[in-house]
Amino acid sequence: MKQKVLIVEDNISLSQRQKDWLEQAGYDGMTAKREPAARALIRKHRFDFILSDVRLPEGDGISLLEWLTKEKKDIPFIVTTEYGSIPDAVRAIKLGAKDYLPKPVHREHLLELAEEIFRPLATVRTKPKDLFRRTCPKILEVERYARIVAPSDMSVLILGANGTGKTTLLRTILGEIAPLKGKAKIGSRVQIGYFSQSYERLNPEQTLLENFVVEYGFTEEHTRSMLGGMLFHGDDVFKKIGELSGGQKARLVLLKLVLDGANCLVLDEPTNHLDIMAREAVEAALESFDGTVLVVSHDRYFVNEVADRIWEIEDLEVKDYKGNYDFYLEEKQKKAAALAQAQEEAEKAAAYAEAQAKKQQQTAAAPVKEKKQEDKKRRYSPDEAARLLPKVELQIREQEAMMGLLEKQMADPANHTSPEHSAAMAAEHEEYEQTIAELMEKWELLMEAAEDA
Repeated sequence: MKQKVLIVEDNISLSQRQKDWLEQAGYDGMTAKREPAARALIRKHRFDFILSDVRLPEGDGISLLEWLTKEKKDIPFIVTTEYGSIPDAVRAIKLGAKDYLPKPVHREHLLELAEEIFRPLATVRTKPKDLFRRTCPKILEVERYARIVAPSDMSVLILGANGTGKTTLLRTILGEIAPLKGKAKIGSRVQIGYFSQSYERLNPEQTLLENFVVEYGFTEEHTRSMLGGMLFHGDDVFKKIGELSGGQKARLVLLKLVLDGANCLVLDEPTNHLDIMAREAVEAALESFDGTVLVVSHDRYFVNEVADRIWEIEDLEVKDYKGNYDFYLEEKQKKAAALAQAQEEAEKAAAYAEAQAKKQQQTAAAPVKEKKQEDKKRRYSPDEAARLLPKVELQIREQEAMMGLLEKQMADPANHTSPEHSAAMAAEHEEYEQTIAELMEKWELLMEAAEDA
């Protein structure tokens, strides 16, 4: 009996082409353009395999996969996605999709995946698939050990300006340098794996298959299964490691770290020089990692997807933010807003204090002003006038002379170096005018008294 395949794709020509490929290989294919139509066919027929595009004109592959899970229909599910929608593919993998195919879909890749699905030794998964396939006893043993020694699945981004000590902190954790102060203690059950993009453990002359068989003693079948979980399919396992891209090598290193039993990964700029698909693969690997991850990275999108905790090194202190990078930015904005508000309130308080002080000064100066007014109103005796007139005239001449000097300074452009300096000279000139005006009023009163003698 032929295995029945459902193809969910709104591109009719592509859908028909995939159907032809599968039928030529001995499968029975059916097609649907929208999610509701796919659901109707699944209710009516028993399918052994579903191939669905992520983006559909009505519904999408993600919601179809969620519906299958809700309906408890354990049907192998493969998503197809364009280059720009890799995050959707990663999400689909987390929901239980067996794998994904990037568009344009190639015939050999599709048939390889179909063949893998229907292999007699294939295991049936009853829970969402992890990135690494759990079929090998060695991997299962590693997972059991990791759960014992590293129950935490925390991913931490170490953040800070250049020169604050991020790399120094990582090197201290790795034991490469001694602590500058105090002691650094690593738990006895913590096994640290350091992700390095120098790829020292990858022999460029070996094929992927040879490298894993030689280093771990795995069978070809187990090796293919593990490498398939890192998106190496079919003849990819016969490629020489030296011919792989940086992203492909990064995926291999992460797989080796997991196989080594590492329960704490230390990564310094892990996505440098990686393309988008490689970064997505590294991201998916870290999200499925059952342990602690310490990351130093400037790739904000990457760390926002991976990290669930931020350690910011600032002012020789480590500040802990229990959330991803978006949460960190929100908290920083809240703190900045609170600081701005506190500064505004402080400025208001200072302004109020200044106003009160000025008010007090004005209150204290009031008696002096009143005395001046009384002086203006009082009448002097002929004797007082004779005694005070020479003094007042001298004061008037002194004030006028000083004001004349100031006016010469004000007329010189070189003395107007700033608005503040110009304003100060103008204020001083106004004080001279006020003083001279008051002295002239007093002189007039004295002259009236003298004339009455």
